[in-house]
Amino acid sequence: GRGVSSARGAPRGKGISARELRTLKRGDLLVHEDKGIGKFMGFDTIEVRGAKQEVVRLTYLDNDILYVNLDYIAKLSRYSAAEVAEDSVKLSKLGSAEWQRTKEKTKRRLKDIARSLITIYAKRKKQEGFIFSKDDIIQREMEAAFLYEDTPDQAKATEDRKRYMETGAPMDRLLCGDVGYGKTEVAMRAAMKATLDKKQVAVLVPTTILAEQHERSFKDRL
Repeated sequence: GRGVSSARGAPRGKGISARELRTLKRGDLLVHEDKGIGKFMGFDTIEVRGAKQEVVRLTYLDNDILYVNLDYIAKLSRYSAAEVAEDSVKLSKLGSAEWQRTKEKTKRRLKDIARSLITIYAKRKKQEGFIFSKDDIIQREMEAAFLYEDTPDQAKATEDRKRYMETGAPMDRLLCGDVGYGKTEVAMRAAMKATLDKKQVAVLVPTTILAEQHERSFKDRL
């Protein structure tokens, strides 16, 4: 069977970009939001109602073909599942309800996870943590010794974390930022604040090299 997926002016901002599409190899797996898992087989030009359209060609189970108009590629995304090898992935069957059932099952699972997280965080809020002391002169001197001027985001992140430490709530904060934006300095200031209240600090990182880099940074800074 063959199918054409097309929608002029479809919303952008999600899914795969045209630039990413150009980097795909034939046989790479793509997921169509409504049709399921298929294989990318390149680009084609087809005629629909007398007008030529450039489309992405996908193959599905039983060699069924789906053409996706380039105006509608927001529906497409790369297949990714770290625990599953691509060559073992089962392609979806066009025209069947299997993909919709899979999506509904996933949505229910996500709702279960969300409910579980809400319960965990509600329990966390009821627990009492350690109330750290207000900044003292050593803390202020340590921060003042920073060789660079804080960026506004860096200063705000530092204050947010220190004030959180003083509330007595169990600590649960996530700091995100690109490489070189000063996340380690924020962590070191929080570590100093904890140490001044006679608490030990552990720094967990994913690689030995990064552990060595942090060790040097902490030694140099403190």
